[in-house]
Amino acid sequence: MQVTIPKISRRSGWLILAVCLLLCAPAAAAGNWTVETISGTTPEPIAADVSERTIVYSVAWGDAINSSTPRGILLCDAYTGKTTVIANSTEKMTLTGANLDGDHVVWFDEPQLLLDENETANLLNTIYLSSVSEGTTKEVYSSPTAEWPKVSGDTIVWGEYPEDSWTASLVLYDISEGAAKDLLHLRVLDAAAVVLDGDTIAYQDADTGDLTLYDIIANVTTVIAPAVQTNTAHAMVDDFAMGGDYVLYTTRTLTEDGKKRDETTTLSLYTISTNTTELLSPTKGLVEETETKTELAATFDSPFTDGTTIGWVLATGISTSDVIITTPGGDDPTLLAIDGDVAFPAVDGNRVVWVESKLFQNSHVVLATEENTVTMTDTPEPTPTPGFGIAALGALAALALRRGKTE
Repeated sequence: MQVTIPKISRRSGWLILAVCLLLCAPAAAAGNWTVETISGTTPEPIAADVSERTIVYSVAWGDAINSSTPRGILLCDAYTGKTTVIANSTEKMTLTGANLDGDHVVWFDEPQLLLDENETANLLNTIYLSSVSEGTTKEVYSSPTAEWPKVSGDTIVWGEYPEDSWTASLVLYDISEGAAKDLLHLRVLDAAAVVLDGDTIAYQDADTGDLTLYDIIANVTTVIAPAVQTNTAHAMVDDFAMGGDYVLYTTRTLTEDGKKRDETTTLSLYTISTNTTELLSPTKGLVEETETKTELAATFDSPFTDGTTIGWVLATGISTSDVIITTPGGDDPTLLAIDGDVAFPAVDGNRVVWVESKLFQNSHVVLATEENTVTMTDTPEPTPTPGFGIAALGALAALALRRGKTE
């Protein structure tokens, strides 16, 4: 049998080639970020966290400034957009401090502020643990001062004020064993700022202000950014984040020279495995040997990292911000221009979340997702059907063949 192959003109051939290249190309290049609002302004979001496909955020069912306003904890699925309420505060109590890692969510409740002592005398703070997959919640621990739990894997750490102490120590809790252990030798400046990642705890020492790491397994502490106090200068870490092999932190320095007083902030990246520290440009996201006057004058805060991605928030005007996202090596820094204030940013994999507002109003949760990246879960994300692309290719190829017959 003889097969006749239609002759295709050069112009028609170029058309088919262009269509093939167009349909085979990815929808967006790596490093492109989509930014979307994933919550309303009512209830009012307060703080957010993310792990894999799950986002957790705390809310106020009314005015967040009023401590007696009921609080809640909500979960949002980044794939489906489904939002679920997993906790609400009870009478005379408020809840906060939601922290997420994998399948585990932790938070705590405490008596509302401004209540009479007689009303709160018998009320205890309680640490809660929730399973995302099972949809269950249980009380882990109760005491008069337990606060600000953080979770990583099967470990929880929280702050506790020993009797007759004005500074908090830490308590370590093993989820699988259901056992708690006091770390009384760790005195923390602010339990809310403590970070737990794997077997490492990052905190500021209550006595010295030094940024310190504690190796849970080795039972060893390491000072990575000591506070500095001289006759003319005072420098101390202001904010910090830890993930994997990295600690990203800001340092605020006050200097006085006679009648002149200056305040500057620097951004540093510490590598745990090599015990080295590098200065970063807060405006460019690149390693710098020294900070320029422009960078020293920059206003930035809220460092965040998961060990692969690092980022922070740069103020660019009155209630306008840039969310700067890069890698520890400074590869391909991304700047997301935000028309508002950004608070409590968190990152995991290709997702960054934060609470955004405009002049302290209309708070809402925002999710930024990097496109064309491998997801962190075994469950594949929904992908667009290729039907349209195949049909378009067939139709345009047929058009090209028809042109070839008529040309």
